[in-house]
Amino acid sequence: MGTHFFICTRNAQNGCIALDDHFRALGEEFYSLCQLLQPIGPIRVEMTPSQQIKFNNYFSSVQTSQMNTHGEYIIASVRRLGLSAFRIILILSVLRILETGEIPTKLTCTDEDFSTALTICNTLMVHTGKIFSTLPQVEETPSGPSLPPDSNSSSPPCRRMLPLPDKLTCRLKKLWVFQYLQPTGTLTVG
Repeated sequence: MGTHFFICTRNAQNGCIALDDHFRALGEEFYSLCQLLQPIGPIRVEMTPSQQIKFNNYFSSVQTSQMNTHGEYIIASVRRLGLSAFRIILILSVLRILETGEIPTKLTCTDEDFSTALTICNTLMVHTGKIFSTLPQVEETPSGPSLPPDSNSSSPPCRRMLPLPDKLTCRLKKLWVFQYLQPTGTLTVG
């Protein structure tokens, strides 16, 4: 027995459309757009000069504030989010073709789409910061990150957090040490 959800709209004759039908119709619309755009080739999407400045200033500010709050390990997440923001801008700009009906070879991001993309990314950054703050902290040493102080005890910290067999825990710890603590040296695992 399945559960059915409905979305109520003013356009439907009876006032409600099943979510399955709603998203199927959206999928068909996007699929036809993809089929229309595929033979055209690449479409260039550009931001206006003021959007480029706002984009760079926004992510520079976010990176600085997040680094001050969570440390340098969050920088990769902020930069990855910047890439995601640009991809969202690309998608939103191309979806405007459905409204205009024009298929140019160069699109300029609207201020509305730009603002929407940054709003989405701001929300994602809040979630990223929340998740990052729940992760165990990595202590810095002059040679780089180190294992937690109790990592050499008979019951590794990851073993206490997750129900993993001791043999797997030891292999994972050795792999972590090999990849992150001695990237240029050698480590004999045996």
